[in-house]
Amino acid sequence: MNAGNKQWGLTILQGVILCITGFLLLFNAANNLQPYVFLIGFTMVITGFSGIFEWFICKSFDRDLSDFIWSILCLVGGILLFVFKNHELHTLNILLSIWLLISTLWIALRSWELQWIHSLSWAMTIAGILSFFLGCIILISPKDGDLLNMKLLASSFLLIGISLLLLGYIKKKLIQDG
Repeated sequence: MNAGNKQWGLTILQGVILCITGFLLLFNAANNLQPYVFLIGFTMVITGFSGIFEWFICKSFDRDLSDFIWSILCLVGGILLFVFKNHELHTLNILLSIWLLISTLWIALRSWELQWIHSLSWAMTIAGILSFFLGCIILISPKDGDLLNMKLLASSFLLIGISLLLLGYIKKKLIQDG
């Protein structure tokens, strides 16, 4: 498998992992975030590692610094979730909301860069905007860890995962078109 296939393949892997986590959270949501902290943290760490690995195997002209920074933030965010897993829900809620807001800003940046290259970037933009609003609602919600916040968090994971799937598809098309 050449580096180009690994590049878009790892982006699709990130999207699949986030979508699976989103579905698990959506259909198994409870009134408590605590049991899902390990799953969310593990997802963020795996997503961060695969993004960093992808960045290093890319050719220098294919590397995007925002991808690398987002992957590092995923890795750090996942580690922080492991560190603070026994803290109060408010701390976890703030950590996840900040990660969501950063992720959606990254998606908006990437989709803006790709808007003239592929029409699917607009779908990434819409998913990013929706996820940004969900992250804002979670951040300002008065009840940390309630069922609504869990559903919003799951929806955000799904939207970010879908955006990464679209980004992987766009990368694949760019590599194939050469």
